[in-house]
Amino acid sequence: MQRHSGMTSFALRVSHLKILFVWTAFLGLIPLSLMAARPKVWVDTRQDDFSAGELDGVLVSSDGEVRLALRFERVADFNEAVVWDTWLEGSTLYVATGHNGRVYAVDTRTLKVEKVVDLDEPEAQTVAVWKGDLYIGANPGGRLYRWSPTKRAVERAWDSQEAYIWDLAVWRGNLYIATGDRGRLYRIGADGKAVQVLDTEDQNLVRLWADDAGLYVGAAGLGNVYRLDAHEKAVAVYPAERAEVAAITGGLKSAGWTLALATIGTPVQTLPPGPTPPSAPPPTQPPTTVTTGGDEVTVTARAPEAVQRAPQPSEEEQAPVRRTPPVTFPLSLEAGFRGGAVWAMDDSLRLFPLWATRDYWLYDIVPFQGELWVAVGSPARVISIDAQRRVSYQSSFQEEQVVRLVVQGDSLWAATSNPARLYRAAGRSPQEGTYTSPVKDAGSMARWGTLQWRGTVRSGRAIECFARAGNTRRPDATWTDWRGPLGPESSLDLPPSRYFQYRCTLRGSFQDSPRLQEVRVTFLPQNQPPKFTEVRVLPPGSVYREVPQAQPAARIAGAPRSTLDTRPPEPPLESANPPTTGGPARSPGGPPTGPAYMPGQEQYKWGMQTVVWQATDPDGDDLKYDVYIQRADQTAWTLLKSGLESSVFAFDTTSLPDGWYRLRIVASDEAANVPGQGLRTETVTPLFLVDHTPPRLSLLKREKTSGGWLIQVQAQDELSPIARAEYALQPDEWLPLFPVDQILDSRQETLELRLSGNPGPWPSVQVRVCDAGQNCSVLSVPLTPP
Repeated sequence: MQRHSGMTSFALRVSHLKILFVWTAFLGLIPLSLMAARPKVWVDTRQDDFSAGELDGVLVSSDGEVRLALRFERVADFNEAVVWDTWLEGSTLYVATGHNGRVYAVDTRTLKVEKVVDLDEPEAQTVAVWKGDLYIGANPGGRLYRWSPTKRAVERAWDSQEAYIWDLAVWRGNLYIATGDRGRLYRIGADGKAVQVLDTEDQNLVRLWADDAGLYVGAAGLGNVYRLDAHEKAVAVYPAERAEVAAITGGLKSAGWTLALATIGTPVQTLPPGPTPPSAPPPTQPPTTVTTGGDEVTVTARAPEAVQRAPQPSEEEQAPVRRTPPVTFPLSLEAGFRGGAVWAMDDSLRLFPLWATRDYWLYDIVPFQGELWVAVGSPARVISIDAQRRVSYQSSFQEEQVVRLVVQGDSLWAATSNPARLYRAAGRSPQEGTYTSPVKDAGSMARWGTLQWRGTVRSGRAIECFARAGNTRRPDATWTDWRGPLGPESSLDLPPSRYFQYRCTLRGSFQDSPRLQEVRVTFLPQNQPPKFTEVRVLPPGSVYREVPQAQPAARIAGAPRSTLDTRPPEPPLESANPPTTGGPARSPGGPPTGPAYMPGQEQYKWGMQTVVWQATDPDGDDLKYDVYIQRADQTAWTLLKSGLESSVFAFDTTSLPDGWYRLRIVASDEAANVPGQGLRTETVTPLFLVDHTPPRLSLLKREKTSGGWLIQVQAQDELSPIARAEYALQPDEWLPLFPVDQILDSRQETLELRLSGNPGPWPSVQVRVCDAGQNCSVLSVPLTPP
């Protein structure tokens, strides 16, 4: 029962402690002889370095400084998957969520959370307060609901007959509704009528934002931004360069920015083309009927043809645009879309980029405290851009995405998805913030040297750094505790281990924050042995000639310096069958295929044997090689060459007896380490044949026939298969000669030659036979009657 379970748990804990003790003791006994000679250093000093870590109340500026920033505190957990939209009305923050179709009201003073709407549709996509009531766009189905705070009841307000309602906005006393997947914008005015005011070539209108200049509409598909003036005349103010406009907001007046945009997705020119003519408008029908009473508006649902169309621009006013393939949701909601950009627009509608990323999805953008703040996801983070276009990585979150930002006075609210939560950050800076580095991997067991940090710390401010280490990729109970605080240059009292992490806590104020500018960690990794990735023995006689520009004589790559050959290079011999020495496939005149190191130009030199290989050292140490040779029927190894720095070796085999041999190649990093600390790795090649003896040729038959001659010659080789046979009736006019079985594939072949007519002025025929080692014999056969 419970008591028995507790005993088992206790026994497991004791066993676990024993294992930890033995493991820790083992780590402490790693001998110095196994450690590399050259220490390595991790340096974090750039924005990219620090931004990979976890930010809690600190930011990383574009100049690579870690400073105190806003700290977001979690204030609500909705027990939902995602947040789709938010709307701040007075001291109430409405939060629309999915996938249960619920809307929550958060009192920003007391932080009390109340569920106010529970729809049948799974997605409460967007919310807005108009004329005192809360309107909710629900998907799928594109229905508009209204919730009255006084009646505490929800009712359907309008059925758009569109697939989706993506966003709501209140402008000039009207409610505007952005829909998909036909890219239409609707208005519900004081008269309660639903009117279509914009029909675009985009599939989805996904974001709305309004100011005194007009109503801005962001689209997905072509990625256009439209601005409607007071007469609801639309003009495209943003070129179609991205697949989706993720957010629109007011810019920074101090920087001359009127508007700011966040866009995501692939540039539209990379999308599959497929222009189609615009669909014809539906026939005009009677307008939607409404009943009004006081400030409340009830809109009766009608079919699509019951929706009244606002006057549309003429064909001359409409810029031609393309339709892209239909999408089910805005692209920001689809897995796999990543990256985007933030843009600013001035009063003259001139657009220029502020920041681009391939690492984040962009979800929202708001101006706050003189900067633009961007909500991004995967990982969840908030990023700020100041008037000088300097980008700072602000706080990071445990959730997957930050999807909405809401400004309320000197506070900034952040809504997250996966899971759906709400955070708040006050405009005043915290007194403390912490930067935690990502887990760093030494690649092998390592001894830790020093941690040095550099920063600017004024009186009354502080930077304290701590470090820990372990042997699991993610920190767990087997890691050490945080050791510290560490001064600007401190020795690390950590056991040998593979993984390392540091964190630095900053104390001060936003106006006078300490600044962490660099962290440097020195460690000595365990020396790792070299590794062979490939070794190849080339066909006999294949060499590679190095021809430096200042040296007319070609030297054989991998051969001793004295091995020079000033004769014109001999062409490679072509054989009827490939050699059987295990060499790589060759193209005529070209080097062997494959990744092994092949220097110079391939040529043939009789008696030479070349081996090439590839080896790497995990520590980056320079390697040297020793090459040994062994006869297959013996056990002793003989050193051919030591201290090679190249990974190609060629040697003369003419002094070796015929037979089968193998090479042993030893790679060593001893030259890069202190004496006694180097490591060696060896590899052995496949057997290769050394054969300097040509085939024996004997005449089996020489018979005069009525039409000419019948000649049979037997070729026999002790070691190699017969590779080529040919004959000549005149000098330097060699023709192929074939065996009786038509295949040259064995060490003994019977060759047959049938000559017809007059053989010419020469009294004999010359028969030449070569084996796979390119050893050749010639037999002269008289052509005179016996």
